[in-house]
Amino acid sequence: MSDIVGDMTTFTARELHRETARVLAAAEREGETVIVRRDGKSFSLSLREQHKRTRGKREFPDFLARMRRQGMPKIGRKVSEAVDRAIAGE
Repeated sequence: MSDIVGDMTTFTARELHRETARVLAAAEREGETVIVRRDGKSFSLSLREQHKRTRGKREFPDFLARMRRQGMPKIGRKVSEAVDRAIAGE
């Protein structure tokens, strides 16, 4: 049973658990809601600014350059194909 205290809606912890979508909708609509537990402690739930994800080309590490720096030998085609066959169970 939600209550409106001042200009803020208050929900119980049970309501948050059972009706999460309704509590989140209230927080989105009103900016902030209060969640109250049985022991009397209260928590505020508020809408945060949405982080904008950057879309575009991802930068991946240069694995070949890293192998060269570590002094690892380059694997030839025959070895690579043998490893592929071993993984495939041939």
